[in-house]
Amino acid sequence: MSENNGITIGFKEIYEQLLGVSSNVQDLNNRMHNVEKSMDLLHETKERSHEAKNIAKRVDEDLEKFKEEQARQRRWLINTILSLIGIGLTVIGLGISMLSLFL
Repeated sequence: MSENNGITIGFKEIYEQLLGVSSNVQDLNNRMHNVEKSMDLLHETKERSHEAKNIAKRVDEDLEKFKEEQARQRRWLINTILSLIGIGLTVIGLGISMLSLFL
């Protein structure tokens, strides 16, 4: 008679253990799928934030150009007003000179 000095595992126990391993593998597969989806969303978010940064940069550049144009137009308006004042004073001066000729 032979002596058995160990634990004997039956087919039922092996089957149950394999089912547990299969379940764990399926859980890992689901987690990996979720990680892949998260990475895709992260990549998309990165692209959108890069686009938003570029748009903000262009808006900032456009705003700076607008400010420069506004300052140029303000200088032109001031110069025009000063020129008109000068012309007006010249006309008044000429008018006074013409009056003094007739008086």
